[in-house]
Amino acid sequence: MPKIIREPSTLEYVLADGTEVSVDYYYSPGRPARISGPPENCCPEEPAEAEVANVRCSGKTEPELAELFKQLEYDEALYAAIMEHEYELQAESDADYAEEIIAMKGESWD
Repeated sequence: MPKIIREPSTLEYVLADGTEVSVDYYYSPGRPARISGPPENCCPEEPAEAEVANVRCSGKTEPELAELFKQLEYDEALYAAIMEHEYELQAESDADYAEEIIAMKGESWD
C-alpha cells in the first residue's frame, strides 16, 4: 500500500442485515500515471486504497467482532462506501479552500 497520509478515519456503516457498525480505516489516495517526459520519470498509476483497521459494534462480543472484521476486510460494498466517503471529504476540503481564496481576494467566482 502507498504511504498513508493521515490518521485513520471512521465511517458509520450499515450492514446488509441492518446492523450499524463503526469502521476505522486507513486511506491512501493513490496517484495518477505519469506518461510523458523522460522514461525514467514515468510511472504507472497507483489506485486509491483503503485498509480496514478496526470494527466496532455495540452488543457484540470479541469473537463476534473478530468474525465481523474478517467478513468486512474484503467487503466490496464497504470499500465502495469508504471511497465515496473519501471523495466527499475531498470535495468539502476543495470547497473550503476555494472559499478561503475568494475571501483572500475579496471577490467571488460568480
